[in-house]
Amino acid sequence: MTAEPINVDPFPRKPKTDLEALIRAKHAEPLKSVEEFKEPGVFDSDEEVDEFIVAVREWRDASIA
Repeated sequence: MTAEPINVDPFPRKPKTDLEALIRAKHAEPLKSVEEFKEPGVFDSDEEVDEFIVAVREWRDASIA
């Protein structure tokens, strides 16, 4: 007698949560302005922001090459 193999998912997935239900659960609201992303103290000046942008572009270009 041979037994049939049991198919068990070693990585069971959680059921997908409906996006609208997730938004309601988090009491999320639409952004009113991009300024809401602003975090004080991350960059001290516009020059630091510019340097960061240049560095990110260099990192991306290096990863493409």
